[in-house]
Amino acid sequence: MRTRSRCPKCNGAKLYVCENHQPEHHSSNVVVPFSITTVKIPQKETGAREGSSFRSHVGRYETWICAQCGYTEWYAMDHEQLLERLSHVPGSGVRVVEG
Repeated sequence: MRTRSRCPKCNGAKLYVCENHQPEHHSSNVVVPFSITTVKIPQKETGAREGSSFRSHVGRYETWICAQCGYTEWYAMDHEQLLERLSHVPGSGVRVVEG
């Protein structure tokens, strides 16, 4: 859909492109980008007290929606280098599968 600017299902030409956001979990008044993944940052890297850790929300999505039939595709944005780096970080939850 993104490369042809047409819906692959119905060939519709009117498409909506949405940046995805979600409410912050502790406040309904704040919105944050819908991230590709969340990575735990070890305590030793944050300088926090023992037992503490932080997380980093990384990457973002955009959604393409056909106005005619509603067919929807999600695309990861700025993902190439980000996911490659994370795939080498133990415990990141990101892995590469090549067929």
